[in-house]
Amino acid sequence: MTYTILLTLEFAPSWLALSRDERKSYRGAHVLPIFGKYADRVGARLFDNESFHADFSDSILLETEHLEYYFLLAEELRDCPLLTEGHVRVLESFISVENGFRTVPEAAAALAR
Repeated sequence: MTYTILLTLEFAPSWLALSRDERKSYRGAHVLPIFGKYADRVGARLFDNESFHADFSDSILLETEHLEYYFLLAEELRDCPLLTEGHVRVLESFISVENGFRTVPEAAAALAR
């Protein structure tokens, strides 16, 4: 079963005050290594939303077959300076299963055997 997680984010003025080069360097030092560590177990796509949505500025779409890897990635992100220094806040987390209406009956039947 594949789980899809959508995280909505709000970046603080402290982040936006950094130059684009400073942000790129910061991401390379603190954020990308975490995503890289889990890249073979948790797929990640980053989205820019501020031009299209008033409630959040960015979002991350994650996919995994094992929620424990998402949990570990999320815990490492929470300890990352990007969050601990207040540059970004995770506003909401949505977890779903694609086509669950098909997957659940098949999984239940397999467990019953």
